Amino acid sequence: MVVMTILGVVVVGVLGLVTRQNKAYHSEEAIIDMQMNNRVALDRIVYLIRMAGFGCQANISNGINGFTSVINATNSNSAPDSLTLVSGLRKVGIVDNDNDPTNGSFSKTTTTVIPVKMDGSLTFTDYFNDSNKRYFYISPAISKGFLTVASGGVDDTHKKLTKNGASITIREGNNVYAVRAYTLAINSGNVTINENTGGGNQIYVENIEDLQFQYGWDQNGDGQFDPNSEWADDPSGNEDQVRAVKVYLLARSGQPDRDFIDLHDDDAATAGKQYTIADHTITLNSSSKHFHHYLAEATVLIRNLNF
Repeated sequence: MVVMTILGVVVVGVLGLVTRQNKAYHSEEAIIDMQMNNRVALDRIVYLIRMAGFGCQANISNGINGFTSVINATNSNSAPDSLTLVSGLRKVGIVDNDNDPTNGSFSKTTTTVIPVKMDGSLTFTDYFNDSNKRYFYISPAISKGFLTVASGGVDDTHKKLTKNGASITIREGNNVYAVRAYTLAINSGNVTINENTGGGNQIYVENIEDLQFQYGWDQNGDGQFDPNSEWADDPSGNEDQVRAVKVYLLARSGQPDRDFIDLHDDDAATAGKQYTIADHTITLNSSSKHFHHYLAEATVLIRNLNF
């Protein structure tokens, strides 16, 4: 009986230790996953901001799907921000004339037809055969402005685009990019991206509690942007002057941890932690305070607007 009692005590102790270690392991694993998710999300958003204006800034005032500025901000001090960036991020193919036997010396000035070899399995119809998808850019080019596909100008059979506007010189191997207006926002706890072409919001990164932006430009008119002081939450009326963006991203773990409460040291156990991000303050409610959180930020110079 004594031996059985001792063994029972030992077994209970070991099981308790294993259970605590298992909980600690899963908690640490959740934190690591959350931090990695935050870094991935931040890297994606930073890249999108850095490349804003590529292939469109020279004539963005003409408008792409209603957007007449490279930077289009929606600021809120009571909810996550959203941001629409116009850019030619997506390479769709290269200029390629199948009738050119040298496959390298082809060069011509054209007012209309552009022969393109598409990347991957998508077609011109996938990229451009819609009034909301008609914008593209050819690089390298003298102009930094976008071109538009003419009505009915998509020819998948002969691999040619017909464009609107003045003549341009195209060469074998020039890159062809689709130009889009990308809207970043928070929807149902995820960062979503919407290309404003009718496809709706697509999940970009999951498990994000808040997304905030601040904008930098030469606000005092001295000819230089001061990254130490010239930041504003709302750039309304100054979007065309913005040269840098600060990104604040609050991620949370994928699953709640019932043994954890996200609190300040002096908070009561019933209160959720407050996060003040730019001009927005979040107080975690009962459904959020058992999640681990991780706040990251980055400052991004917009490459195509800084030269």
